[in-house]
Amino acid sequence: MFAMAGIQPRVTHELQQIISILEFVALGHGVTIVASLALPDQHEGVVYRRITPRFSRRVGLACLNERRLSPGAAALWAQARST
Repeated sequence: MFAMAGIQPRVTHELQQIISILEFVALGHGVTIVASLALPDQHEGVVYRRITPRFSRRVGLACLNERRLSPGAAALWAQARST
């Protein structure tokens, strides 16, 4: 997304947990780009904005051995393969 726009972000911190990211932003220590499905409806001290134009991405799914999947994982795998 950044490369397509000719922008190079200046990354100063890398956080993994969504709540840690939101707290970091709420404290005014930075901004972030997060998939909307990963966000709670609201978080005190954080303002959500949509990126325009919209940007989509592809997500891959892999497994080492289909025969060793749990029933839930096997159902997800079957559903993913059928679409």
